[in-house]
Amino acid sequence: MTVGSGLALLGLAVLSTSLAVVLFGLLATYAVGLGLKLVAARSAFVARHRAALGGAASLVVVAVWLLAWGTTSVQLALLRAATRSPLSWVGELVLFAVPSVDAAPLAAGVAATVMLGSLPAAGVACLWLAERVWYGDPVQPDHGFDATDRTLSDRLLAGRVSTATRVVAEKSWLRAKRAPLTVQFAAAPALLLVIQFRTLLLERTVPPTLPLTAGLAAAAAAGAAFALNPLGGEERVLPLTLTADVSGKQSVTGLALAGLLPGVTLSTLLVVGLGLAAGTPPTILAAALTTTIVATLAAPWIAAAAGVVFPKFEQSTVRGTSVTVPSGFAFGLYLTLLGIVAAPGAVAVAVAILAPATVPFATAWLLTGGLSATLLLAASAATMGYLYAANRVGSYRLE
Repeated sequence: MTVGSGLALLGLAVLSTSLAVVLFGLLATYAVGLGLKLVAARSAFVARHRAALGGAASLVVVAVWLLAWGTTSVQLALLRAATRSPLSWVGELVLFAVPSVDAAPLAAGVAATVMLGSLPAAGVACLWLAERVWYGDPVQPDHGFDATDRTLSDRLLAGRVSTATRVVAEKSWLRAKRAPLTVQFAAAPALLLVIQFRTLLLERTVPPTLPLTAGLAAAAAAGAAFALNPLGGEERVLPLTLTADVSGKQSVTGLALAGLLPGVTLSTLLVVGLGLAAGTPPTILAAALTTTIVATLAAPWIAAAAGVVFPKFEQSTVRGTSVTVPSGFAFGLYLTLLGIVAAPGAVAVAVAILAPATVPFATAWLLTGGLSATLLLAASAATMGYLYAANRVGSYRLE
């Protein structure tokens, strides 16, 4: 096209500049990736907390991307800042090839020098980083056992539950800390929050139903994290677990407590914090909090029952690592039952928030009826789930 229009020099300038920018971008991003792998391999702190750091970084990246490109005003502000920065000097190289257009020689010269010098520098950096990543020995975080050290379960559960139950809960937390991939599936309910968080980031307002949605997502995650595969989650130590002096009730209770303790705290903070930010009326906020706590308390027992109905012992490959994750059928059954339990209270809260005028009687009666139904369903489902799962775990025999 540029040859036909008589601007062959412009086409050559655009092509060479674009190739240089793309090549530098590839080398720079590869170098950044290698640098992150090197930090993870050489830093004991990063290696020990890589799952938490990676999750936080992922959320920050998504939030920044939505904030940056979700509204026209932010896009224009970013583009305006880029055009006023040295990044725009690369365009001066192209302007030199356009007749009757004044270009800045100094800016173009600096851009050309930096681009030509950055390519070999980026290549050398990639080689240097790759050698240290692939041929270096990664650090091994210290997981030594100290018999005199008081564990988290000691501080929270000692004297309140049996030793066997407390050990099961502590084992679950340690496994999640050392092998985060075994519990990352529990974050799946957080996908329900994507649309509402987008509204929060773009419109600077808290959606009125976000506190309840976030609380129920946290409840579902807490229930699924440890109790959704009571048998298959033991993996290769299942024979040892079955022959240990731990009953089915103690095992299921320990798994449930491992999710309940952090789950109740997280769901409460989410509902109260987001509810205050959204300006939710106190009565409705109390109803949303009660619904969330009831769902959180019932979730692990329902998850345990679903997990023994559809146990999964086969390993799956997650990010190149073989781990045993719960069955998709178990997850589906669990979410269905938990949804039925939470539905009356959640629907009552949603109607009270979004369409209070459609209620032919006082909102307080609507919330009371919904909460009562949820509480009754939760008590029934949790009790039956606990008894069924404990019996199946306690009577399970290897073939």
